[in-house]
Parts: sequence; C-alpha cells; structure tokens
Amino acid sequence: MNQRPVSFRLYLPVLVLALAVGLSTWLLAPAPSVGAIPCTPALPVSDERARDVLAAQRPFVPTNRDFFINVANHEWTDVAPLDYPDGPALSEQETREALRSFLQRRFPCAPDRVLDGIKVYDDPIVQMKVPESTLRAALAALTGTVGEPAIAYVIYQTPVTLIHFGVYLLPGEGLPTHFAGVSHYPDETLQIVIDRQYRYMPFAALTALLLHESMHTGLDDVVAGLPEEAVASAFEALVYMQTLLIEPSIATLPDELTRYGENHEALVRLNSGPAGSDRLTLFVPGSDQNIDPLATEPLTEFYDYYRRYSITDDPVFDARESPGNPLLQELLTALAETGATPPVDANFDQNTLAFVDQNQGVLSPAELIAVACILQLDVPCS
Repeated sequence: MNQRPVSFRLYLPVLVLALAVGLSTWLLAPAPSVGAIPCTPALPVSDERARDVLAAQRPFVPTNRDFFINVANHEWTDVAPLDYPDGPALSEQETREALRSFLQRRFPCAPDRVLDGIKVYDDPIVQMKVPESTLRAALAALTGTVGEPAIAYVIYQTPVTLIHFGVYLLPGEGLPTHFAGVSHYPDETLQIVIDRQYRYMPFAALTALLLHESMHTGLDDVVAGLPEEAVASAFEALVYMQTLLIEPSIATLPDELTRYGENHEALVRLNSGPAGSDRLTLFVPGSDQNIDPLATEPLTEFYDYYRRYSITDDPVFDARESPGNPLLQELLTALAETGATPPVDANFDQNTLAFVDQNQGVLSPAELIAVACILQLDVPCS
C-alpha cells in the first residue's frame, strides 16, 4: 500500500480554549490614486535588506509563542492551549465568495486567473470528487502557487475518487494519529482523507496540507520513505508560506494542524540554510546550529524535520526511495530557478533532493521576511 507509514502530524493532547492572536496585515500597498489597484504587494523590507537579514539573523525565533506548540518540550507547553473551530461551516455560496475574495487578493490585476480558480470550484467533476465546499475551495486555492499542477493531477490524472473529511487510520490502529493521509483500495482507487475535526477550518488553512497529500497519489505500490516525505514537506511549507502572504490570519488559528504542523514547519523551513546565506536549503552539511526553537534536541537541517516529528519502527524508512510521478516533475519545473534544469523522469531520490535543496524559484527574499513577520518571528517588519 502506498500510504504514509508515519507522520510528523501526530495528535497532541486536546487542551482547552485557545487565544487567537490578532494580526494586522500590510500585504497590499495603499492605492496610489483614487480607483487605482496595486498589482504587487507592499512588503515590509526590500529584497536587498531581506537578503542581509536572512544571511545575518537566522535562525529566527518566535516573539509570540502562542503561534506554536510542542507538548514534548516543557518550555513550549506554557502557551495558549489548543482549540478547534466550531461550526456551522460556510454555505456553498459563502465559500465560493470567500474563495473569490482570496483569489482577487492574490491576482488584483489578473481577473482571468481569479476565474481559473473559480472554475475549479465550480467544475462538475471536482464537485463529484470533492463534495465538501471547504476542501474544494482549498484545492482551488492552489491556483497561483507552486502547487497548482496538483489540481489537474489529482482530479484528472490519478484514480482519486474522493477527497473528503473523515478518519484516517493506518492498519492496526484504533485511534487516528494523522492529520491526513491517502487511502488505497483493492480496486486501485485512492481517497485523500483529511481529519474531520478540521471541517470548520478556513479553506486556506488546508491548502498546503492538501498539496502534501496530493504528492502521494502516484500509481506505485511503494510505501513512502523519508526522501518522499521530505520533498512533500518542503513543497507543503512553500505553499503554506505563499498562502500566508494572501491570508495571514490563518497563522493565528489555535488548532494543532496550524501550531504544531504548518507554522512550525514554515519556521524550520525559513531557518534551514548555510550560515551567512539567504538560501532555503534542505541540507546544511556540517552545521551544529539549531534551527528549530521548539526542538527537544538540536535540529540542524530541514531534511531531518519530518523524521524528527514522526514515529516509526520501519528500519529502512530513512533510506527508502520511491517512484516519482508527473506531478513531481511539474512541481520541480515550477521550483526551478533561472537556468536550472530538473532531473528527467524524477523520482523521490537523492537527485530530486539535491535539486530541491538548490532551487527556490517561488518566494523572493522580501516575501520570506514578510512570512517571518506574519509568524511574528524576531525580524524587522517596518
């Protein structure tokens, strides 16, 4: 079965009411004149200044601890307790309008791209495969991100019959231990299952998670190993950061997926890079610098993040490579920096890891600092 054997997305003890932290946004610049629409976001620092900050001030640490939680580390338990959104969910039409507003902020001067996302939401095949409006909007919100190729891939190219809220269990489990997973059935069809306790979440909070799971919907029967999970997590973090730039309020959500999963993963991804560099890399050879302020033991590179926060007795998990798929190939192409060529017929292997390590053609240095500001890390934000 090609399902994820473990996950860093392990449930934490359910605590009590959380305090959502307010966050002011500065993503869109004031209109230069009456009726004018800015086509580029106003960012807190310039690219030049951002490169200096990334090179000199990493690893960043949170200034607002309530954006994060790790109950395994006693220093990170005295924070706002976890909580989960209550219903009712938005109606079908309300969700559609929320999606339109989100896309208009992403594409203020490209109405055709807004319509591209709305068409995904309204597509009859998408409605059959993704009947719940929150998840359908989460899928459509990949429009304009590095994960956009996943939309057509999971709907039209792989035997995914359903993307839905439910309970994802691994064989032999009685209690759920994952935020989400891909279920394989004897007839070779697939389902992506997102845990039901997130059914009242804003759709944008689920977009990056949905991209991660979509990367596991290849047609092979090989269980994912660390190379596949590390690549999927690296892309998930990028999509989450791209989403934060449009909907920064999702960083304040008090649930486990946000605070133990997405915010934490983005923090480590931002911090992973050679000393004195502005790069985001998977590997930091020879480093003894801890890039994870929430860790119980030092973590020195993003590649080890998934393994650190997963539990497995699989003796070959770390070394297991797995077949790629057309989605992986498209994602690598989207990630490529100018002049870089992705590996041909890419697999989840060392060649792909090396390419992801050396390419980040998605977010500018100024956008990375903007994300750090949204997460209220110790960076200059004025």
